[in-house]
Amino acid sequence: MLNAGRHEGDPRHPRYADYLRIRGEITYEAAYLDERAYQVTAAHLVAGVIPKRKVPLGIRLRQLESVAKAHPNVSHLPVMVGRVKAVLAARNDVMHPFALTGGAFRFDRTADNGVGRTYFSVAEVEEVRDGLTAASDVADMIIGHSRSPRVADDPDRARYLELLGRVHVESDWLFTGLIDVLRNLGNHDERELRLHGVDALRGLLRELILSWPRENEPLKNLYRQTAEVNSLRNRIVHARPMEGHAYKLVSPESGYFDVANWEDLLLLAVVLKQVWLLADNVVKDNAKNGGFSSRPMRAD
Repeated sequence: MLNAGRHEGDPRHPRYADYLRIRGEITYEAAYLDERAYQVTAAHLVAGVIPKRKVPLGIRLRQLESVAKAHPNVSHLPVMVGRVKAVLAARNDVMHPFALTGGAFRFDRTADNGVGRTYFSVAEVEEVRDGLTAASDVADMIIGHSRSPRVADDPDRARYLELLGRVHVESDWLFTGLIDVLRNLGNHDERELRLHGVDALRGLLRELILSWPRENEPLKNLYRQTAEVNSLRNRIVHARPMEGHAYKLVSPESGYFDVANWEDLLLLAVVLKQVWLLADNVVKDNAKNGGFSSRPMRAD
């Protein structure tokens, strides 16, 4: 058993608030980089490249590479491409980890059995944040944009970013909970499931419901509530940096959920945890009925 608070991504660790805040900063910096990279690609269109406002960073990188090849005289663009390349894999690890009691962790791709774990430290997530910022700074130079000034020791900033980080942690737990349901109740390999997003896992959950030999209302309820909460979480995924603001995001979609409002972020974090509890209870109920049960425990 892990010692309490051994890893900084563990809620029992004294630096857990720092960990959450920096994960929130990564979310903001990733959105900031994507917006500036979009502006770079839109300003230097090449044949066959029609940039969308929001795409995965790997796709954005390929667009930037096409622009750099077509416009070799654009100052600083090769440097930006290099910085995006340098941070891409680490950014993806931090944005899509697996949840466990000792904190969010990545799976070691070099492990023979695919289950080697590397837990994230505050220093590691800081490095990812700084890598995203460094790439964004070059993008700002290319398009002639200046960041809004940051206020040192701003308690509102710390609260907002910490809640943004908490939303991501709860999303990690929901992702993990859905995988636990599918591998405990269905015939699914965990390593394969980890390659999917939440929407794809919901599709597999629907297949499980249809194949179940009897009515399973908890499964159906999990399916429905996952759809609802994931639609709100996607508001953050597709958010852009708020112009004239140093740390807040804004969703392009109107609605009752406001990405820029810390109270809405708090409510989303609470609801994400409630839906994870539904998933956890499905696995526990399956075990009570004689089924297989294996799941991570939470420390909070």
